[in-house]
Amino acid sequence: MHDRTNVSLGMSSENLEPDVVTAIVGLPPTRSFRKGDLPAGRRFPVPRIRGSWGLEVEGDDVGTAARELLGLVSGREGRWREAVARFSAVATLSIWWEPEGRYGGFSVDSTTLARLAALGERIDVYFPGTTDRRFTCSARGEARGAAYRALLRVLATFSGEALLVVRDGLGLDERGQRILAELERLGARSERASEWPGTKLTDSQATLWRVPVGDAVVDVLSSAAESLFDWVQPALPGDLCFRRDDGTTILGTIAHEQDAFLDLGPAEYEALLAKVPSMELKRDVSDPAPPAERAP
Repeated sequence: MHDRTNVSLGMSSENLEPDVVTAIVGLPPTRSFRKGDLPAGRRFPVPRIRGSWGLEVEGDDVGTAARELLGLVSGREGRWREAVARFSAVATLSIWWEPEGRYGGFSVDSTTLARLAALGERIDVYFPGTTDRRFTCSARGEARGAAYRALLRVLATFSGEALLVVRDGLGLDERGQRILAELERLGARSERASEWPGTKLTDSQATLWRVPVGDAVVDVLSSAAESLFDWVQPALPGDLCFRRDDGTTILGTIAHEQDAFLDLGPAEYEALLAKVPSMELKRDVSDPAPPAERAP
């Protein structure tokens, strides 16, 4: 067994067109997708929230992979910057390092690192500390009462925002309106959308509420319902979901179908089992997505 390494350069934006980036840079991407594309291999595929294009080099040594990546883009730095500017994209250098034995260190010569870093706005370093990758779980049974409230507390520690949906034509009771008003006071903002985790509308839109996660918000969500599956119109806004700071989904629900799924990393999974031991999770699909795919 050897260290597992992935060094990548990526760019992403909501309007990014991978084919155009490929034409400008003059290299085929290792990974690319458009906003709205569905990731393969997931039970509940959630549309990508932005487009992405990236070059990745895998191996067992970070320094070697970084030099190989630099060799790919050497002489094309101007084209790279042209593509980034064309789509007002965020460009990122990412280093994924999964060491044998789960500890150790790595080195990259300063010239290579400086030249690669100059092509991005930031450097992201991922150290999973385990051979497991993120995976999708479906909730078996229903977390109610104290288990529901404990679940929200755990999710809040890993999330940047919660989502709620009000679909046209279903109405919203006075109690549901009061809850939205309280969340709006805490920073929630609404927008029109045709998709959210677990759902994609084909010919209509709904009002999507984006709620910054904090203790006060968790208190409101905890007291408003006894279960994830209580979030159904007209009594309440629908489909409570949680997303990380980078926009990836950690919890998605289709409440009226009593369906919930979690996209968890090892630390998130262990925290959930420790804090909500009564919640049954069924592991569905392995997610070997490289770090650049998750870069915003």
